[in-house]
Amino acid sequence: MRTNGLVRPFAPVQVERLESRLLLSWLAGPAGPELVSPAPVTEAESLNGPRNDSPATAEALVFSPLLDWPIGVPGGPGLARLQGVADGLGGAGAAWSAETWMFGTWAGGMRYSASLPGAVAPGTDGVLTVRARADLAGESKFLRVWAEGFDLGSVFVGDGVTGAEVVAQISVPRALLATLAADGVIGLELEASADMVRVGTSYASVSLSYAGASAGGSADYFRVDLAAGERLDLSLTGEASLALSVTDAKGQPLQTGQDDGAGTLGLAGFVAEVDGAYFVRIAGEGVYDLTASLNLALEQPDFAVPLPAAIEGRQWAIGTLADGLDRDAFTVTVDAGSLLKVRVQGLTPGLAPVVRLYDAAGTLVAQSDLVAVDGVAGVNLRTPGAGTYTLEVASADGSTGDYFLEVQSKELGRPRANDLAKLGKASALDKFVDAPKGPKR
Repeated sequence: MRTNGLVRPFAPVQVERLESRLLLSWLAGPAGPELVSPAPVTEAESLNGPRNDSPATAEALVFSPLLDWPIGVPGGPGLARLQGVADGLGGAGAAWSAETWMFGTWAGGMRYSASLPGAVAPGTDGVLTVRARADLAGESKFLRVWAEGFDLGSVFVGDGVTGAEVVAQISVPRALLATLAADGVIGLELEASADMVRVGTSYASVSLSYAGASAGGSADYFRVDLAAGERLDLSLTGEASLALSVTDAKGQPLQTGQDDGAGTLGLAGFVAEVDGAYFVRIAGEGVYDLTASLNLALEQPDFAVPLPAAIEGRQWAIGTLADGLDRDAFTVTVDAGSLLKVRVQGLTPGLAPVVRLYDAAGTLVAQSDLVAVDGVAGVNLRTPGAGTYTLEVASADGSTGDYFLEVQSKELGRPRANDLAKLGKASALDKFVDAPKGPKR
């Protein structure tokens, strides 16, 4: 979300879209003292490798750890980046269209039917176009459209013209089209409203067009082994025809990616219910770039992203401040009297982050210094009440780049008034006590 001031009254958070450049500056440069940068990987199939067109032949996603991780503690944060080429399945195929004319006496209650033969399985939503010349002036004079018993709505309500041809369009969802086209014939009906009267040379036509399902190609599958409770976040950039989902071993979708309207599909917060293999499915056609995070929140469009479940009291997220007015938001749920420590580390040289903490009522309860030290900003807070807090990451001076957000929480019991006065103050010099370092996962 963008605003013109560094400090402002809290409002419902709007997070900007996940930039396709996420972590590119980090990947291109040296890693920080605690961070290990993952190298981009190219899909094996696009290099004439083994086919990954089913769960059984899926290519494994390889996650690089973002931190050294304590011995014997599962669930460390990891990041994987992959570039590939989707070759057709799920994308739109050849366009299909058909038209039929209905001549007759268009007067109150009259109903005419026609059929569109040769219908194919749809790959997109359809557009149904109605052209008519009849007594259509006035809100009570209109045509109602049906498709094999499904009411598609009424057209020319209040905008019709008597004695002249008028045109209207209706969007038909792909799922309904699939039902209608299952037998190869789509049946349509038009019904005149009760107040319509007969006029000379009445007529109507109905046409339907959509892109058929792609006849060939295959989806790309990537395997991710997850323990129960582990979290997976995905971001996919590429052609508009692409589709993103997480499936089980039988290919059944468990969660579907959402389009941000700007060329990015995001799938946030998939959590494994049981131990086992899960599969990232990419359908469509064209070149794509996949970013996958393990036990780590990826900034997503238009909402505050819940942080992953705490592991040893620690939670993480990554994101990008694309310009000086960008603000990213994440939520964390804590118990009353918890000591909450938040640190934001700039991964791009020169980025000066600032972090603000809001309670469930939207009240600003803590803010880091506006002068970050070595690209690090932080706050400490002993939470007066249990609930969900919102963390907002922004730029202190208009600088831009990628960042790593870390949150630590520890239950301390019931807070005292003088503790709240002390711990509510923030400093960019706050120090964090990390868990013992051990081999990478």
